[in-house]
Amino acid sequence: MENKSIQMDDLHYQVSEESAVLTSFNKDRTTLELPNQVEGVPVCDILPSALDGCNSLRDISLPMRMDMLPMPELKDCPNLEAIRVSPLNEEYSSNDGIL
Repeated sequence: MENKSIQMDDLHYQVSEESAVLTSFNKDRTTLELPNQVEGVPVCDILPSALDGCNSLRDISLPMRMDMLPMPELKDCPNLEAIRVSPLNEEYSSNDGIL
């Protein structure tokens, strides 16, 4: 399977055989909830540039599998108040929105 671009609502992903990566989304969103899967493969990453200019974003919900988080780029989300993590995620956890 070749990499392909998939759009679900205003969320854009790059999808390969093994994983899906969030590449962009509507910057007016106040919440961002990533699904566990896109096209049958796990959502595992957020492209750092996807977070550029996300001034409205207040809450992110991460799926059960995330390989990497673009931590330095989260500073570009000045109104971010909470990062929630699926309880099934083995790499990350959150407590009251704190990663």
